[in-house]
Amino acid sequence: MSVVVRTGIVGAAFLTVLTAVNFARAADERPPLVSRPSPLTLVKPGQMALSPDGDRVAIADRFGNRIYVLNSRGELIWSVGEGVALEQPTAVMFASSSELIFSQWESRRLFRVAEKTPTQIDTLEDFSAAVGPKARIIKLYSLRNRSILALTVKPDGLVRFDADWKKSTVLIKEGSGRGQLNHPVACAELMSGRIAVAQSGAYPVQVFDSKGGILFAVDWNSPSPRHDWDAAAVAVDQRETIWVADATHGQFRQYDPTGTLLSVRSFASPNRLPADMVITGDNQLMVIDENGRLDLYDLGLEK
Repeated sequence: MSVVVRTGIVGAAFLTVLTAVNFARAADERPPLVSRPSPLTLVKPGQMALSPDGDRVAIADRFGNRIYVLNSRGELIWSVGEGVALEQPTAVMFASSSELIFSQWESRRLFRVAEKTPTQIDTLEDFSAAVGPKARIIKLYSLRNRSILALTVKPDGLVRFDADWKKSTVLIKEGSGRGQLNHPVACAELMSGRIAVAQSGAYPVQVFDSKGGILFAVDWNSPSPRHDWDAAAVAVDQRETIWVADATHGQFRQYDPTGTLLSVRSFASPNRLPADMVITGDNQLMVIDENGRLDLYDLGLEK
């Protein structure tokens, strides 16, 4: 058997195309996931958050001025915003299975509300000293070690708070290079304590250690940014598979914990642009899109 090696500019282009084709074939292109829509419709959703037990999901409806708490079947359990005025709730997280902490777009404070008293909202903390006087918190995450992550814009960054909110550390700062944030949209914690950050700027998904050190960016290891697609959301399942919503191509990308692409699957129509997503304790992928549609996908993993 003979092997022909092409040289020069044409040969280099041929090898580049061949490599791209082989890379695409290496990923398992599977049929679209089948979704089940929830009857709940939102106006302009912000963050989705998972409860400590994984059986409840909170959704901040920013322009609807509501926060909803659902079970893993997408059914409403309780809500915030009736009988009390909310002003563009944006980030939300569970303080416990029956308490929420949330931010509002124009406010520099965090707020707490409980299921038993949904019309009583308590001011928790002023975060402006930790993230900057003009920064806005767009996502909040409670980690397994009880610390809290706050994803910010203006400037872009990731800040860690201690459980009592008294001490904060900036883990990742704004920038367009590897290990920096450029239009971040979401985070997800792996069992190992690593943090996956999705963004719509360069390097759609980067994985960091618990101290904010860059480990890798998925799909490539080039020191310069490649902007082939934008990430809209990220979540991690019980097998530590990283699920990423690819807003450019309308598909879910699945990666192993080392950043190797495993498969791609199309969004269920008409889900076009996810705003956020979580994976529940019973392996339901819950996705909310920017039009307010909530879809549930059964991932079929072992319980």
